[in-house]
Amino acid sequence: MNAPAIARLRVALVGAGYVSRHHLAALKALDFVDVVGIADLDLAAAQALAAQSGVPHAARTLAELAVHRPNAVYVLTPPASHCALALEAMDLGCHVLVEKPMAETVAECDAMIARAAERGLTLSVNHSDRLDPVSCARWSSCEAARAAT
Repeated sequence: MNAPAIARLRVALVGAGYVSRHHLAALKALDFVDVVGIADLDLAAAQALAAQSGVPHAARTLAELAVHRPNAVYVLTPPASHCALALEAMDLGCHVLVEKPMAETVAECDAMIARAAERGLTLSVNHSDRLDPVSCARWSSCEAARAAT
């Protein structure tokens, strides 16, 4: 089953730590994205990041952001919470991007993949350094060194 096309993507972030700032900057640069809220168990951190970034809503939990109808949720929290938050987001009907590592166990990963398939949603794992120019140069150097041996 394919999800219907979305004219404007409404994104909620879960996690207001360091990595969230990078995702938020990238999302804000996309003219088809509205960041509708940031959730963090540290409500003050969510409120501060939302205020700094012009995001209209901050909350402690993803459930509190559900009223703002996100289409997608970015899970940017410590790995121990990735599975539960991704499953919760998909139960809300949201596509999910989760920071690496995807989850702490293969069983959790399997559960996330199964839920996405059941709901016809996209589940994606962020590997931000995969195409980073510095990382690419490092890998090219390693490959060249390996080829020389």
